[in-house]
Amino acid sequence: MSSTEKIVDSFPHKSLTAIVGIPTLESISVAHLELNTCAASVHSHRGNGKLGLLALTVQPDVLDTLSSVKFEPPTNPGPHPTIPNTSTAPQITNIRRLHKEQFDEYLQYDQVDKALKSLLIPAVDEAYIRCLRHKHVGHAQVTTLQLITHTHDTYGRITPNALKENDQRLHHAYDPTTPFEILVDQVEDAVEFASAGKSPYTPKQIVTAAYNLIHETGAYESCCKDWRSLTALEQNWDHFKRFFSKAHRDIRESQVLSENQVTARGHQANSANAECDQAMDYESSALEAIANLAVASSEDKQTISVLTATNSRLVQELVSLRAELASCKANRVRGDRRNRFYCWSCGINSPHDSSRRNKRRTAIKLRRLT
Repeated sequence: MSSTEKIVDSFPHKSLTAIVGIPTLESISVAHLELNTCAASVHSHRGNGKLGLLALTVQPDVLDTLSSVKFEPPTNPGPHPTIPNTSTAPQITNIRRLHKEQFDEYLQYDQVDKALKSLLIPAVDEAYIRCLRHKHVGHAQVTTLQLITHTHDTYGRITPNALKENDQRLHHAYDPTTPFEILVDQVEDAVEFASAGKSPYTPKQIVTAAYNLIHETGAYESCCKDWRSLTALEQNWDHFKRFFSKAHRDIRESQVLSENQVTARGHQANSANAECDQAMDYESSALEAIANLAVASSEDKQTISVLTATNSRLVQELVSLRAELASCKANRVRGDRRNRFYCWSCGINSPHDSSRRNKRRTAIKLRRLT
């Protein structure tokens, strides 16, 4: 297996989606995206060290939007290192080591480009890339990016009206409740489209457009203030994505917390409403009881009034009866005292008492003595 075949075997796509017939912007874009994925899968320390060898398949202005560190393609150092005559043995060793590292890096870069071409050329009808083919060496001296650019320029030509619509898509309002990646895709798709249409945005235009979209949401006020405090060098697209991605995460977490608090307050409110309803039921019951008591009290007042009048009348009648009874008793006693006496000689029910009997006996004795 050749080195090119080994590299292709390591790609996430072993072949590209075929561009059937005359290439169009849509069909070219599908194949182009697959090429980008393959190129970015090969690790490289150049640029920001995160985009692999994406420089092989995208224009420099597009790549600049993805990394704040400019990607410088490796150059061929030649077959042999240049060693000064005055170099010492350790210096010679170090020069040879550096030359080998540079050559290996350049060789990898070149072989990955050839591997990418080996995917693209079979995916396009030969008739549409024949003008780039050399009579003797074929497409050996043509890079993958040159082939892609040719198909875009020739068959996927972007009209001025399409560029205008693309600009409108770039500045389309962003919904902060949606994932932040939607905004990133919106910006990067517009940037790539403009680049393909030979009307690329500058790095400053890209960041400014994205910042305005974020600022207009009103959800990132404090974050926008912090962003404005950064230097012009720090305000690049790569940093923008990392900066506002974190801000979006913080806002999302705070919203979840707020929702939980609202839910808790809702539960509290429901509980309070339930207690309030219960209290209102108690109050209603109490009011009903008070109303019934008032009616009963009103009825009782009438009853009590009647009973009081009756009681007063009965008391008066009782007083009268007691007076009559006392009078009767007094008359009875007096009658008894007039008609009934006790005499020690005559006994009870005597018409006279003992004192009268004694007086009579005394009178009789006096008569006898005289």
